[in-house]
Amino acid sequence: MMTAKQARYFSCAAAVLAVLAISSVAQAQSRAPKPGRDPIIGKWKLDAKKSRFLDPQTRISSMTRVYSVDGDAIKVWWDAHPATGKAVSHTFVSKCDGSVEPAYDAAQIKCEYKNRFWVNGELMDENDPAHKYYSRVVAPDAKSMKIIWFADPERKQLKEVLLFDKDETGKKK
Repeated sequence: MMTAKQARYFSCAAAVLAVLAISSVAQAQSRAPKPGRDPIIGKWKLDAKKSRFLDPQTRISSMTRVYSVDGDAIKVWWDAHPATGKAVSHTFVSKCDGSVEPAYDAAQIKCEYKNRFWVNGELMDENDPAHKYYSRVVAPDAKSMKIIWFADPERKQLKEVLLFDKDETGKKK
């Protein structure tokens, strides 16, 4: 049987844990910027000379990526031209809230904001097993971006680094 003192202790501990749980959920939600304020929004061009490809088979000679707002999510479109092989383009919409979402064809994507400028993700595409784990990092000035591909979910075994510059052409000053 529990004493009155023990009951008060447990109810206070439960209240503290509830407050901590609520604040950690609120903090996690605050990591993701509102879609219209996300620094990724815009058109990006690959700088192939500064990018790092470990496998010549995956080398890309040019790529354009466009990120736009789609409701409470981000729409991604890209057009890639490999150094060898056929050009490809895809599009998908994602909230990057940690849930698995459809991407393109039979592929799925799961991503989550680490902070306003950083997203960690996983691309599940049977047709492209070489590109599974990634981090997308926008520079604080929002003028450059890296997409870093890893061989492992812990993101310790670097595979490729794609460097992009924001395409400001056509933008009013």
